[in-house]
Amino acid sequence: MNKKIKREHTSPSQITMSTNNTSSNRLSAAAEELIKAASVEVDSLTQQQLSSNLESLKNSFTDLKNEISILKNTTIEHDKNRTLEWAYTNADSVNFMHYINGRGSSEHDSSWTIKEIIFSFRTGAGRYFNTNDYYCKRYEAISDENKKAFRDKISHTIHQLTGKKPRLTKDDTNGNFAIYYD
Repeated sequence: MNKKIKREHTSPSQITMSTNNTSSNRLSAAAEELIKAASVEVDSLTQQQLSSNLESLKNSFTDLKNEISILKNTTIEHDKNRTLEWAYTNADSVNFMHYINGRGSSEHDSSWTIKEIIFSFRTGAGRYFNTNDYYCKRYEAISDENKKAFRDKISHTIHQLTGKKPRLTKDDTNGNFAIYYD
């Protein structure tokens, strides 16, 4: 029994092509995997870089906020001092006469008292009122109402000069009044 087996003949170029196709597919798949891996690595590096840039931007923003705050406080302090300088210079234009009880009541110009108070404000301090100062019509008896009228008149005059009403307080320990420019 001679059977003839029919054999197909495969040429070397077909083997090479088939091998090349398989190798090409494998190389293509490997290249795709490398591209995916590189893409993931680039994404990771990009995220790290973005995160780093964002953190740097946050720090810069915080620094900028701090500098703006310092500048704002400096401007406020400068404006306060300029206002107080103007008030000090012009205190003579809004002065009034008041009395000081001591060795006989004597009449005094308020500009000196106002200037002392404004000078205290410039240093960030307040000032106690002289307990002997009062404001009234001539020859009136000294009273707590006259002393209050003096404090109110000084406060009103400083308000006119500075545009800001000062704060009056009473010291509970000694009963003296003080004036502050908050």
